[in-house]
Amino acid sequence: MNDIEPKKFLPSELVEVNTDFKYTRENLYRLIETAMAGIEEFTPVCQQAQNARCYEVLFNAIKATAELNEKLADHSVKKEDSIKKEKPVSNTGDTTHQHLHLTTADLADMVEKAVKKNK
Repeated sequence: MNDIEPKKFLPSELVEVNTDFKYTRENLYRLIETAMAGIEEFTPVCQQAQNARCYEVLFNAIKATAELNEKLADHSVKKEDSIKKEKPVSNTGDTTHQHLHLTTADLADMVEKAVKKNK
């Protein structure tokens, strides 16, 4: 049932979260595919029956399938957010960040001085 091997370098909570996300995603796909197949099979029955209750059931199935698709999309967004939280930005190592804040006037002065200096 579970084909994900825990990574030794990941905390167990993270492995569980990744496993749960994958399991939930697979289930949502299965549910959507099953619902779509049911809708495709049930649509001709409704067309032949021309029954209001039949169409009501069909439309409810379509609505439920649309909601499953929304859940799948939300699930993907949540996974992206969790990935972003897993990778905190750090300023370690040999990288040095230098920030220079200039106004347009400062930049114009610098360019003017450089032009005069090069003449």
